[in-house]
Amino acid sequence: TRRSSDLVNLPNGSSYVVRGDDFSNTGVELGATLSWLYGDHIDVSAGYNLEWRPDYLSHTLTATFRYTF
Repeated sequence: TRRSSDLVNLPNGSSYVVRGDDFSNTGVELGATLSWLYGDHIDVSAGYNLEWRPDYLSHTLTATFRYTF
């Protein structure tokens, strides 16, 4: 795994260095979301996202409950 670092400059004049692994440009992202509406005010959803790259795998689950007035 290759490592890289980047300098981040902020508008207030301060800066910091971010270090991390370089990821391959080749990869796959897949995702799906299901949403349910209950009446006029309630929205419930659930989602899944997969990101794959050589030497990297990420799974993300999300859930949302929204009540509108």
